[in-house]
Parts: sequence; C-alpha cells; structure tokens
Amino acid sequence: VPVRDLSAIESLRKDNVILLTNAVASLRLNGTGKEATLMMDTNTINEAADIIEGNAETITALWKGYMATEMTSDEKILADKFAEARSRFLSEVIKPGVLALRTNNYAEAKKILEQSTEVRRTCIEAGNALIKLQFDGVVGCMLLAVMLLIWIGMTITRSITQPLKKVIDIFGEIASNNLSTRIDAEGDNELSDVLRALKCTQTMLNVNLNKQNDLSSKIEVESIKYESQLAAIAKSFGVMEFDMHGKVIASNDIMLNTMGHSLNEVLGQERRLQTVLEKT
Repeated sequence: VPVRDLSAIESLRKDNVILLTNAVASLRLNGTGKEATLMMDTNTINEAADIIEGNAETITALWKGYMATEMTSDEKILADKFAEARSRFLSEVIKPGVLALRTNNYAEAKKILEQSTEVRRTCIEAGNALIKLQFDGVVGCMLLAVMLLIWIGMTITRSITQPLKKVIDIFGEIASNNLSTRIDAEGDNELSDVLRALKCTQTMLNVNLNKQNDLSSKIEVESIKYESQLAAIAKSFGVMEFDMHGKVIASNDIMLNTMGHSLNEVLGQERRLQTVLEKT
C-alpha cells in the first residue's frame, strides 16, 4: 500500500507540472494593433487550475494516510525530507502558479515555471528515494519469505531444491531492477502458486516503472513543445515582458519597431503601452 500511494503521489505531482506547462503555452492575442497583448486561453487555464487544486488535495490525503503508518527511523528521515520538498513545491510552484492562472498573469506563470527547476528536482529526488526504500523493503520481505520456504522445503523433501533455486534467482533479478525475467508458473502445487504470485508482483512493478518512464518522457516532450511555441511566437509577434510590478523588463525587435522606440526607452516603463508612449 505505501508503494502504491507514493507512486500515486508522484504521478499526480507530475500531472500538475504538465497541466501548468500546457496552460502557460495556451497563448492568444488579446486586442488588435498596438494595443494587442498576449494572454492565456481562459477556458484552458481555469480548467487546469481546477484540476491542479484537486490533485493537490488528493496528494495531501494520500500523504496523511502514509504518515499515519508505522515507519522505521530511515523511512522517517526520508519522509521528513519529502514533506519539506513538497511544502516548497506547493508554496513556490503550485499555489502561485494556480494564482497566476486564475488571474491570467502570463508573465508570472512563465516566471514560476522557469524558476521552479531546482524545486521540482528536489521534490522528485526526495520522492524517488522514499519509493526506492519502500520497494527495497518489499523485496527484502519477499526474499525473507523465500528463504523461509527454502528451509521448509529442504526439511520436508529435497525434491523441490532445484525449483526453489529458480525462485531465488528470479528474486535476485527483481532486486537488481531486472523485471524482464521470464517466470513459468505451471502446475497445481504450492511452489507453482508462489511462482504465480511472484509473476503477478513482477508485472505490477513493471507497469509502475513504465508509467513513471512514460510520465518523465511526457514532461520532457511538453517542455520542448512549450519552448518551441514561445520561440515561434517571439519570431512572429511583438513580445514584451514585465516584472511582478508591471514594469517592462524585455522586448523583442518586432514590438520595439511597432512602438517606434528603442529598448532603453521602454525598459522600466509601466505595463500599459499607451503609458510607455506618453513617457517616451
């Protein structure tokens, strides 16, 4: 159960990053001519904000359930590190990110994503360390159970020594993260039942691993897509960036040529374009 809950938490956390990235990339022009500005699609960002908040609540519930279980000292240390990393992730990425979406603040949402790399990496590393500890614990318990079966088998009869060696080898492969070992579980005896259960466990672990790899690939593809969209927009439209106080911090040549001003003339000016024109 802890492994399942921790995997669900990590999956939902990755979903939130993807949702925030896609929302920031949903750009459209608001207005025409010199008054045109870039805005995120209202329907997309509101839907994304709702899902992100729902995922965050689900993660909180799963985490509370996990923290209520008994832990070893090593597990408690890793759990505290993940709790600290997740707290930073919530306060520095999720909450301000949702606020930026709710207020359609493209510049702030983009800034949050660009500056969240270290926070996201820390959260991923802490979560993976906790999952690995749980995984190792499950494998260790399974290995202990197999050793007990070996002792019982050798006491009752030596006829099952070779089949049990096969089970040990399979557990060794699983412990080494090799989940592709073929498991033949034919027959109606107790050993066959163990092999069938082991095969089921191997399949579940493989599915979870593939899901994590797919999510990682999906995030990488979406990030590349987002960067490409921003680059294409900058080449085709006038783009001006503002800081949190609404002052100009950057602009491309298309926007400067449209306004008829140089970069030095608009830097530090107020956000509204007509104000920039009046002051320059």
